[in-house]
Amino acid sequence: MCPLDSVFVSRRFVSITVLLLWLTSGCPASAGGPLPQCELKAYVLHEDPNSADISPDESFVVTELSRRETTNDPSTVKVSDLVQLWDFRNDKLVAESILRVSIRDKREPRTYWRSEHVRYSADGKVIIAYLDRFLYVLRPDDLREIRRISITGPPAEARTYEGKHGVHNFTIDSEVSSLELSPARHEVAAVWVRGLSNSWIDVVDFDLAKETVWNTRERGLGWMNPKAVSWTSDGEHLVVAVPNVFPCGRPSDTPDVFVVDPASGVIENKLSTGLLVGDVAVTADGRLFAVDYDCVGVFVDHDPKLRVFDLRTGKKVKELSGRGTGVRYAVSASRYGSRVAAYTGIVKARFDWGDMVPFDKRIDATFSVWNISNYEVLVTSQNLPERSSGRFRVAGQIPLRMSPKGGLVVQGGAIYELLPEATVEKSR
Repeated sequence: MCPLDSVFVSRRFVSITVLLLWLTSGCPASAGGPLPQCELKAYVLHEDPNSADISPDESFVVTELSRRETTNDPSTVKVSDLVQLWDFRNDKLVAESILRVSIRDKREPRTYWRSEHVRYSADGKVIIAYLDRFLYVLRPDDLREIRRISITGPPAEARTYEGKHGVHNFTIDSEVSSLELSPARHEVAAVWVRGLSNSWIDVVDFDLAKETVWNTRERGLGWMNPKAVSWTSDGEHLVVAVPNVFPCGRPSDTPDVFVVDPASGVIENKLSTGLLVGDVAVTADGRLFAVDYDCVGVFVDHDPKLRVFDLRTGKKVKELSGRGTGVRYAVSASRYGSRVAAYTGIVKARFDWGDMVPFDKRIDATFSVWNISNYEVLVTSQNLPERSSGRFRVAGQIPLRMSPKGGLVVQGGAIYELLPEATVEKSR
Protein backbone atom coordinates (compact mmCIF):
# COMPACT_ATOMS: atom_id res chain seq x y z
CA MET A 1 0.00 0.00 0.00
CA CYS A 2 1.39 3.37 -0.96
CA PRO A 3 0.58 6.72 0.66
CA LEU A 4 -1.11 8.89 -1.87
CA ASP A 5 0.08 12.38 -1.12
CA SER A 6 3.30 14.36 -1.30
CA VAL A 7 5.37 14.45 1.89
CA PHE A 8 6.58 17.88 2.82
CA VAL A 9 9.38 18.27 5.37
CA SER A 10 8.63 21.01 7.85
CA ARG A 11 11.43 23.24 9.11
CA ARG A 12 10.28 22.56 12.68
CA PHE A 13 9.13 18.94 12.80
CA VAL A 14 8.37 15.83 10.78
CA SER A 15 5.12 13.97 11.21
CA ILE A 16 5.94 10.53 12.63
CA THR A 17 2.73 9.16 11.15
CA VAL A 18 3.69 10.23 7.63
CA LEU A 19 7.18 8.77 8.01
CA LEU A 20 5.74 5.45 9.16
CA LEU A 21 3.41 5.40 6.17
CA TRP A 22 6.33 5.95 3.82
CA LEU A 23 8.48 3.32 5.51
CA THR A 24 5.77 0.68 5.29
CA SER A 25 4.95 1.52 1.68
CA GLY A 26 8.34 0.95 0.10
CA CYS A 27 8.05 4.26 -1.78
CA PRO A 28 10.80 6.81 -1.17
CA ALA A 29 9.67 10.23 0.00
CA SER A 30 9.75 13.16 -2.37
CA ALA A 31 10.27 16.76 -1.31
CA GLY A 32 7.61 18.04 -3.66
CA GLY A 33 6.95 17.08 -7.28
CA PRO A 34 5.55 13.79 -8.53
CA LEU A 35 5.95 10.65 -6.48
CA PRO A 36 7.97 7.75 -7.90
CA GLN A 37 6.24 4.59 -9.02
CA CYS A 38 4.81 2.58 -6.13
CA GLU A 39 4.04 -1.11 -5.81
CA LEU A 40 0.32 -0.85 -5.08
CA LYS A 41 -1.46 -3.83 -3.56
CA ALA A 42 -3.24 -5.71 -6.35
CA TYR A 43 -6.19 -8.10 -6.32
CA VAL A 44 -6.29 -10.21 -9.48
CA LEU A 45 -9.69 -10.65 -11.12
CA HIS A 46 -10.56 -14.25 -11.88
CA GLU A 47 -11.21 -15.77 -15.32
CA ASP A 48 -10.08 -12.75 -17.34
CA PRO A 49 -13.35 -10.75 -17.22
CA ASN A 50 -14.55 -8.40 -19.95
CA SER A 51 -15.95 -5.75 -17.60
CA ALA A 52 -15.82 -4.95 -13.88
CA ASP A 53 -17.14 -2.39 -11.42
CA ILE A 54 -16.58 -1.65 -7.73
CA SER A 55 -19.50 -1.41 -5.30
CA PRO A 56 -20.32 2.04 -3.86
CA ASP A 57 -18.97 0.98 -0.44
CA GLU A 58 -15.82 -0.42 -2.13
CA SER A 59 -16.30 -3.87 -0.53
CA PHE A 60 -17.15 -5.93 -3.62
CA VAL A 61 -16.41 -6.17 -7.31
CA VAL A 62 -18.86 -7.40 -9.93
CA THR A 63 -17.42 -8.88 -13.12
CA GLU A 64 -18.80 -10.02 -16.46
CA LEU A 65 -16.96 -12.83 -18.26
CA SER A 66 -17.22 -15.60 -20.83
CA ARG A 67 -16.37 -19.18 -19.89
CA ARG A 68 -15.49 -21.68 -22.62
CA GLU A 69 -15.96 -25.44 -22.25
CA THR A 70 -15.50 -28.38 -24.60
CA THR A 71 -18.44 -30.23 -26.14
CA ASN A 72 -18.91 -33.67 -27.68
CA ASP A 73 -18.46 -32.03 -31.07
CA PRO A 74 -14.74 -31.25 -31.58
CA SER A 75 -15.62 -28.36 -33.92
CA THR A 76 -17.70 -26.45 -31.37
CA VAL A 77 -17.30 -24.94 -27.92
CA LYS A 78 -19.81 -24.16 -25.19
CA VAL A 79 -19.67 -20.51 -24.10
CA SER A 80 -21.34 -19.33 -20.91
CA ASP A 81 -21.71 -15.57 -20.42
CA LEU A 82 -21.99 -14.88 -16.73
CA VAL A 83 -21.72 -12.32 -13.94
CA GLN A 84 -19.79 -12.91 -10.72
CA LEU A 85 -19.78 -11.07 -7.40
CA TRP A 86 -16.53 -11.18 -5.40
CA ASP A 87 -15.41 -10.19 -1.94
CA PHE A 88 -12.09 -9.41 -3.59
CA ARG A 89 -10.06 -8.61 -0.47
CA ASN A 90 -10.77 -12.11 0.87
CA ASP A 91 -10.73 -13.71 -2.60
CA LYS A 92 -14.20 -15.13 -1.99
CA LEU A 93 -16.82 -15.75 -4.66
CA VAL A 94 -20.12 -14.49 -3.22
CA ALA A 95 -22.51 -15.18 -6.12
CA GLU A 96 -22.62 -16.19 -9.77
CA SER A 97 -25.34 -15.81 -12.39
CA ILE A 98 -25.28 -17.26 -15.91
CA LEU A 99 -26.91 -14.85 -18.35
CA ARG A 100 -26.65 -16.93 -21.51
CA VAL A 101 -25.26 -20.22 -22.81
CA SER A 102 -24.46 -20.74 -26.49
CA ILE A 103 -22.68 -23.23 -28.75
CA ARG A 104 -20.15 -21.61 -31.10
CA ASP A 105 -17.69 -22.56 -33.77
CA LYS A 106 -14.40 -23.49 -32.13
CA ARG A 107 -12.48 -21.56 -34.81
CA GLU A 108 -14.08 -18.31 -33.73
CA PRO A 109 -11.35 -16.17 -32.15
CA ARG A 110 -11.60 -15.85 -28.40
CA THR A 111 -10.96 -12.11 -28.52
CA TYR A 112 -13.54 -11.29 -31.19
CA TRP A 113 -15.18 -7.96 -30.52
CA ARG A 114 -18.29 -7.87 -28.38
CA SER A 115 -19.57 -5.09 -26.21
CA GLU A 116 -20.15 -6.25 -22.64
CA HIS A 117 -20.62 -4.04 -19.60
CA VAL A 118 -21.47 -4.44 -15.93
CA ARG A 119 -22.15 -1.54 -13.56
CA TYR A 120 -23.41 -0.83 -10.04
CA SER A 121 -26.16 1.73 -9.67
CA ALA A 122 -25.00 4.74 -7.64
CA ASP A 123 -27.16 3.73 -4.67
CA GLY A 124 -25.91 0.14 -4.84
CA LYS A 125 -29.46 -1.25 -4.99
CA VAL A 126 -29.09 -2.96 -8.37
CA ILE A 127 -26.44 -4.16 -10.78
CA ILE A 128 -26.86 -3.61 -14.52
CA ALA A 129 -25.26 -5.96 -17.05
CA TYR A 130 -25.38 -5.37 -20.81
CA LEU A 131 -25.00 -8.32 -23.17
CA ASP A 132 -26.12 -8.76 -26.77
CA ARG A 133 -28.87 -6.10 -26.85
CA PHE A 134 -30.27 -6.85 -23.41
CA LEU A 135 -29.96 -5.01 -20.12
CA TYR A 136 -30.08 -7.38 -17.16
CA VAL A 137 -31.21 -5.79 -13.89
CA LEU A 138 -29.75 -7.92 -11.08
CA ARG A 139 -29.95 -7.97 -7.30
CA PRO A 140 -26.68 -6.82 -5.72
CA ASP A 141 -26.46 -9.54 -3.06
CA ASP A 142 -27.07 -12.74 -5.03
CA LEU A 143 -27.21 -11.57 -8.70
CA ARG A 144 -30.73 -12.89 -9.19
CA GLU A 145 -32.46 -11.38 -12.20
CA ILE A 146 -35.05 -8.71 -11.39
CA ARG A 147 -35.82 -7.63 -14.93
CA ARG A 148 -34.56 -8.05 -18.48
CA ILE A 149 -34.92 -5.14 -20.89
CA SER A 150 -34.53 -5.49 -24.65
CA ILE A 151 -32.77 -2.55 -26.31
CA THR A 152 -32.69 -3.25 -30.01
CA GLY A 153 -30.61 -0.29 -31.09
CA PRO A 154 -30.58 1.25 -34.58
CA PRO A 155 -31.23 -1.16 -37.47
CA ALA A 156 -28.39 -2.64 -39.51
CA GLU A 157 -27.44 -0.80 -42.69
CA ALA A 158 -27.35 -2.74 -45.97
CA ARG A 159 -24.48 -1.92 -48.32
CA THR A 160 -22.96 -3.26 -51.52
CA TYR A 161 -19.58 -3.20 -53.21
CA GLU A 162 -18.46 -4.32 -56.64
CA GLY A 163 -15.63 -6.84 -56.80
CA LYS A 164 -13.98 -8.97 -59.46
CA HIS A 165 -16.78 -11.50 -59.27
CA GLY A 166 -19.70 -9.12 -59.25
CA VAL A 167 -21.68 -7.15 -56.68
CA HIS A 168 -21.48 -8.24 -53.06
CA ASN A 169 -24.00 -7.42 -50.36
CA PHE A 170 -23.12 -6.90 -46.72
CA THR A 171 -24.55 -5.25 -43.63
CA ILE A 172 -23.11 -2.96 -40.99
CA ASP A 173 -24.71 -3.63 -37.63
CA SER A 174 -24.87 -1.28 -34.66
CA GLU A 175 -23.31 -2.03 -31.29
CA VAL A 176 -22.98 -0.38 -27.89
CA SER A 177 -19.54 1.23 -27.61
CA SER A 178 -19.87 2.74 -24.14
CA LEU A 179 -22.34 2.66 -21.28
CA GLU A 180 -22.65 4.63 -18.03
CA LEU A 181 -25.22 4.80 -15.24
CA SER A 182 -26.62 8.02 -13.84
CA PRO A 183 -25.24 9.03 -10.42
CA ALA A 184 -28.66 10.33 -9.36
CA ARG A 185 -31.38 8.18 -10.95
CA HIS A 186 -31.95 4.64 -12.19
CA GLU A 187 -31.02 5.52 -15.75
CA VAL A 188 -28.36 4.23 -18.08
CA ALA A 189 -26.92 5.99 -21.12
CA ALA A 190 -25.61 3.79 -23.91
CA VAL A 191 -23.82 4.93 -27.07
CA TRP A 192 -24.73 2.95 -30.17
CA VAL A 193 -22.35 3.17 -33.14
CA ARG A 194 -22.74 1.93 -36.71
CA GLY A 195 -19.77 2.37 -38.99
CA LEU A 196 -17.40 5.32 -38.55
CA SER A 197 -19.83 8.21 -38.30
CA ASN A 198 -23.29 7.03 -37.30
CA SER A 199 -24.14 7.03 -33.61
CA TRP A 200 -27.10 7.25 -31.27
CA ILE A 201 -27.58 7.92 -27.56
CA ASP A 202 -29.96 5.50 -25.85
CA VAL A 203 -31.19 6.57 -22.39
CA VAL A 204 -33.01 3.78 -20.52
CA ASP A 205 -34.95 4.07 -17.27
CA PHE A 206 -34.39 0.57 -15.90
CA ASP A 207 -37.16 0.84 -13.29
CA LEU A 208 -39.82 1.61 -15.90
CA ALA A 209 -38.14 -0.16 -18.87
CA LYS A 210 -38.57 3.09 -20.83
CA GLU A 211 -36.01 4.27 -23.38
CA THR A 212 -35.32 7.38 -25.42
CA VAL A 213 -33.08 7.26 -28.50
CA TRP A 214 -31.68 10.16 -30.54
CA ASN A 215 -29.04 10.53 -33.23
CA THR A 216 -25.91 12.50 -32.34
CA ARG A 217 -25.29 13.97 -35.81
CA GLU A 218 -28.89 15.13 -36.12
CA ARG A 219 -28.51 16.98 -32.81
CA GLY A 220 -25.26 18.65 -33.92
CA LEU A 221 -22.81 16.64 -31.81
CA GLY A 222 -20.02 16.59 -34.37
CA TRP A 223 -19.69 14.26 -37.34
CA MET A 224 -17.73 11.34 -35.84
CA ASN A 225 -18.72 8.66 -33.35
CA PRO A 226 -18.48 9.57 -29.64
CA LYS A 227 -15.46 8.23 -27.77
CA ALA A 228 -16.93 8.59 -24.28
CA VAL A 229 -20.06 9.50 -22.39
CA SER A 230 -20.39 10.67 -18.79
CA TRP A 231 -23.06 12.14 -16.50
CA THR A 232 -22.95 15.33 -14.49
CA SER A 233 -23.11 14.67 -10.74
CA ASP A 234 -26.77 15.69 -10.48
CA GLY A 235 -27.79 13.36 -13.31
CA GLU A 236 -29.39 16.25 -15.20
CA HIS A 237 -27.01 16.25 -18.19
CA LEU A 238 -24.88 13.99 -20.30
CA VAL A 239 -21.35 14.95 -21.32
CA VAL A 240 -20.43 13.44 -24.70
CA ALA A 241 -16.90 13.50 -26.16
CA VAL A 242 -16.80 13.48 -29.98
CA PRO A 243 -13.41 13.83 -31.77
CA ASN A 244 -13.35 16.52 -34.42
CA VAL A 245 -10.73 14.81 -36.62
CA PHE A 246 -9.61 11.32 -37.60
CA PRO A 247 -6.69 9.74 -35.68
CA CYS A 248 -3.28 11.16 -36.65
CA GLY A 249 -4.95 14.34 -37.86
CA ARG A 250 -4.54 17.82 -36.43
CA PRO A 251 -7.32 18.64 -33.91
CA SER A 252 -9.14 21.88 -34.66
CA ASP A 253 -10.87 24.37 -32.41
CA THR A 254 -14.24 22.90 -33.37
CA PRO A 255 -16.22 21.86 -30.26
CA ASP A 256 -15.61 18.24 -29.30
CA VAL A 257 -17.28 17.98 -25.85
CA PHE A 258 -21.03 18.56 -25.60
CA VAL A 259 -23.25 18.99 -22.53
CA VAL A 260 -26.71 17.80 -23.53
CA ASP A 261 -30.15 17.10 -22.15
CA PRO A 262 -30.33 13.29 -21.93
CA ALA A 263 -33.97 13.04 -23.00
CA SER A 264 -33.93 15.33 -26.03
CA GLY A 265 -30.27 15.60 -27.01
CA VAL A 266 -30.52 19.38 -27.03
CA ILE A 267 -27.05 20.93 -26.63
CA GLU A 268 -26.85 23.22 -23.62
CA ASN A 269 -23.11 23.86 -23.67
CA LYS A 270 -20.04 22.84 -25.67
CA LEU A 271 -16.29 23.32 -25.57
CA SER A 272 -13.12 22.48 -27.48
CA THR A 273 -10.36 20.52 -25.76
CA GLY A 274 -7.71 21.06 -28.44
CA LEU A 275 -7.04 17.30 -28.29
CA LEU A 276 -8.15 14.36 -30.32
CA VAL A 277 -10.37 13.68 -27.35
CA GLY A 278 -10.36 10.08 -26.19
CA ASP A 279 -11.98 10.02 -22.76
CA VAL A 280 -13.49 12.44 -20.26
CA ALA A 281 -14.33 12.44 -16.55
CA VAL A 282 -16.64 14.88 -14.78
CA THR A 283 -16.21 15.80 -11.11
CA ALA A 284 -18.90 16.79 -8.61
CA ASP A 285 -17.83 20.44 -8.70
CA GLY A 286 -18.28 20.74 -12.47
CA ARG A 287 -14.76 20.23 -13.76
CA LEU A 288 -14.04 18.22 -16.90
CA PHE A 289 -10.85 16.15 -17.22
CA ALA A 290 -10.00 15.22 -20.82
CA VAL A 291 -7.27 13.01 -22.30
CA ASP A 292 -5.86 12.53 -25.79
CA TYR A 293 -6.31 9.56 -28.14
CA ASP A 294 -4.12 10.70 -31.02
CA CYS A 295 -1.10 9.07 -32.64
CA VAL A 296 2.22 9.62 -30.87
CA GLY A 297 3.91 11.03 -33.97
CA VAL A 298 6.94 9.57 -35.74
CA PHE A 299 9.17 12.65 -35.61
CA VAL A 300 7.69 14.68 -32.74
CA ASP A 301 5.94 13.29 -29.68
CA HIS A 302 3.41 15.96 -28.81
CA ASP A 303 3.33 14.77 -25.17
CA PRO A 304 -0.35 15.56 -24.50
CA LYS A 305 -1.32 16.81 -21.06
CA LEU A 306 -4.33 15.91 -18.98
CA ARG A 307 -6.46 19.01 -19.57
CA VAL A 308 -8.89 20.41 -17.02
CA PHE A 309 -11.84 22.63 -17.95
CA ASP A 310 -14.63 24.44 -16.18
CA LEU A 311 -17.61 22.65 -17.65
CA ARG A 312 -19.90 25.68 -17.24
CA THR A 313 -17.67 28.25 -18.95
CA GLY A 314 -15.59 25.97 -21.19
CA LYS A 315 -12.43 27.69 -19.94
CA LYS A 316 -9.26 25.60 -19.57
CA VAL A 317 -8.03 25.89 -15.99
CA LYS A 318 -5.10 23.45 -15.79
CA GLU A 319 -2.80 21.06 -17.64
CA LEU A 320 -1.21 18.07 -15.89
CA SER A 321 1.88 16.24 -17.19
CA GLY A 322 2.50 12.51 -17.41
CA ARG A 323 5.73 10.52 -17.22
CA GLY A 324 7.35 11.70 -20.44
CA THR A 325 5.05 10.77 -23.33
CA GLY A 326 1.85 12.30 -22.12
CA VAL A 327 -1.43 11.38 -20.49
CA ARG A 328 -3.54 9.34 -22.88
CA TYR A 329 -6.43 7.02 -23.65
CA ALA A 330 -8.34 6.83 -20.34
CA VAL A 331 -9.32 9.01 -17.38
CA SER A 332 -11.68 8.35 -14.45
CA ALA A 333 -12.72 10.38 -11.40
CA SER A 334 -14.04 9.31 -8.01
CA ARG A 335 -17.72 10.09 -7.73
CA TYR A 336 -17.64 11.32 -4.13
CA GLY A 337 -13.96 11.96 -3.44
CA SER A 338 -11.32 14.33 -4.75
CA ARG A 339 -9.22 12.12 -6.99
CA VAL A 340 -8.76 11.49 -10.67
CA ALA A 341 -6.77 8.69 -12.33
CA ALA A 342 -5.43 8.56 -15.89
CA TYR A 343 -3.25 6.36 -18.07
CA THR A 344 0.39 7.52 -17.99
CA GLY A 345 2.25 4.62 -19.60
CA ILE A 346 5.25 5.34 -21.81
CA VAL A 347 4.30 5.24 -25.49
CA LYS A 348 6.70 5.50 -28.43
CA ALA A 349 6.15 5.88 -32.15
CA ARG A 350 7.11 3.10 -34.54
CA PHE A 351 6.89 2.91 -38.31
CA ASP A 352 5.80 -0.05 -40.42
CA TRP A 353 7.99 0.25 -43.52
CA GLY A 354 6.10 -2.53 -45.25
CA ASP A 355 2.71 -0.80 -45.10
CA MET A 356 4.27 2.67 -44.78
CA VAL A 357 2.13 3.59 -41.76
CA PRO A 358 3.03 4.77 -38.24
CA PHE A 359 1.80 2.96 -35.14
CA ASP A 360 2.09 3.35 -31.37
CA LYS A 361 4.19 1.01 -29.25
CA ARG A 362 3.46 0.88 -25.53
CA ILE A 363 6.71 0.55 -23.60
CA ASP A 364 5.02 0.10 -20.25
CA ALA A 365 1.58 0.59 -18.70
CA THR A 366 0.97 2.73 -15.61
CA PHE A 367 -1.71 4.98 -14.21
CA SER A 368 -1.27 8.07 -12.06
CA VAL A 369 -3.60 9.56 -9.46
CA TRP A 370 -3.99 13.28 -8.75
CA ASN A 371 -5.59 15.19 -5.91
CA ILE A 372 -8.04 17.44 -7.77
CA SER A 373 -8.12 19.92 -4.89
CA ASN A 374 -4.53 21.05 -5.56
CA TYR A 375 -3.57 19.05 -8.70
CA GLU A 376 -0.71 17.28 -6.91
CA VAL A 377 0.33 13.86 -8.13
CA LEU A 378 -0.54 11.41 -5.37
CA VAL A 379 0.96 8.23 -6.82
CA THR A 380 2.02 6.46 -9.99
CA SER A 381 1.45 2.73 -10.14
CA GLN A 382 3.93 -0.01 -10.83
CA ASN A 383 4.26 -1.30 -14.41
CA LEU A 384 1.02 -3.15 -15.11
CA PRO A 385 0.45 -6.21 -17.28
CA GLU A 386 -1.39 -5.21 -20.42
CA ARG A 387 -2.87 -7.28 -23.21
CA SER A 388 -3.53 -4.70 -25.87
CA SER A 389 -2.18 -3.70 -29.25
CA GLY A 390 -1.49 -0.09 -30.15
CA ARG A 391 -4.34 2.21 -29.11
CA PHE A 392 -7.02 -0.45 -29.36
CA ARG A 393 -8.40 -2.49 -26.48
CA VAL A 394 -8.98 -6.19 -27.02
CA ALA A 395 -11.56 -8.32 -25.25
CA GLY A 396 -10.57 -9.09 -21.70
CA GLN A 397 -8.72 -5.80 -21.27
CA ILE A 398 -10.75 -3.72 -18.81
CA PRO A 399 -10.20 0.02 -19.24
CA LEU A 400 -9.14 2.16 -16.30
CA ARG A 401 -11.92 2.89 -13.80
CA MET A 402 -11.76 4.56 -10.37
CA SER A 403 -14.03 3.46 -7.52
CA PRO A 404 -16.74 5.84 -6.20
CA LYS A 405 -14.80 6.87 -3.08
CA GLY A 406 -11.42 6.98 -4.81
CA GLY A 407 -9.84 4.15 -2.84
CA LEU A 408 -9.45 1.67 -5.71
CA VAL A 409 -8.58 1.59 -9.40
CA VAL A 410 -9.59 -1.19 -11.79
CA GLN A 411 -7.23 -1.59 -14.74
CA GLY A 412 -6.68 -4.55 -17.02
CA GLY A 413 -7.24 -7.69 -14.98
CA ALA A 414 -6.75 -6.41 -11.44
CA ILE A 415 -7.91 -4.01 -8.74
CA TYR A 416 -5.26 -1.72 -7.25
CA GLU A 417 -5.72 -0.40 -3.74
CA LEU A 418 -4.88 3.18 -2.80
CA LEU A 419 -4.51 4.73 0.64
CA PRO A 420 -7.94 6.08 1.73
CA GLU A 421 -8.32 9.84 1.54
CA ALA A 422 -9.26 10.08 5.22
CA THR A 423 -6.04 8.32 6.21
CA VAL A 424 -3.96 10.71 4.15
CA GLU A 425 -5.67 13.75 5.66
CA LYS A 426 -5.23 12.48 9.22
CA SER A 427 -1.52 11.89 8.61
CA ARG A 428 -0.88 15.55 7.85
